[in-house]
Amino acid sequence: MSLQNDVFVKVILMLPNKAYQNNNIGFIDLIQNTLIGFIILFIIAFMMIKPIDERPPMEKHAQFIITVTWDSKTSDDVDTWLESPEGTIIYFKNQKTDVAHLDRDDIGTARDTIEHSDGTKEIIYINQEILTIRGIIVGEWILNVHMYAKRSSDPANVVVTIDKITPYERVLRKQVKMKDKGDEITITRFTMDRGGNILKTSDVFKSLVIIKTISSSSTSPYIDYGE
Repeated sequence: MSLQNDVFVKVILMLPNKAYQNNNIGFIDLIQNTLIGFIILFIIAFMMIKPIDERPPMEKHAQFIITVTWDSKTSDDVDTWLESPEGTIIYFKNQKTDVAHLDRDDIGTARDTIEHSDGTKEIIYINQEILTIRGIIVGEWILNVHMYAKRSSDPANVVVTIDKITPYERVLRKQVKMKDKGDEITITRFTMDRGGNILKTSDVFKSLVIIKTISSSSTSPYIDYGE
């Protein structure tokens, strides 16, 4: 084979290798760019992660719903009082806390009138307060009802229910009669475990209502009977 032919063969043999190298470099560039993209996405996702809350974990959805209902057409004002194991008291002047809240302070028929867009008025006869326990705190809870204002002559029939939401269970249904202004009844004292289960109950009375005989600078709960 002549020298010219030999050179031509070498050139031909080198062409595929060079093409392969070019393809290989392109593939490596693609891998590098993809890797860089993943790294950028990871950094962005990491920056969006919320800082860890150092407080003890607490369930934020409803665990228990307490419903207090009394005679629908009476102007009597019955209040719901709940004390948590930590000593926090939920009532009409402290309706929202981290662990529970009182949805509405019902004062009888005084606020049951609604006005429609055409100006007509309608009375919705329902006397009811709903209190939601939204967290699990281990220990004893105390639930009381209190007759803030007694405007009718007949005793008020008050029905109290406690429902566990998940899984659903009717924990308690109790009916009591309240005759006079200032009456306070302990509906139940129940002990909750870490799983939100009710371990034991009792109805030994404990007052949660403090009559306003203390100084106005105190932050303790009180009842102001002014109407």
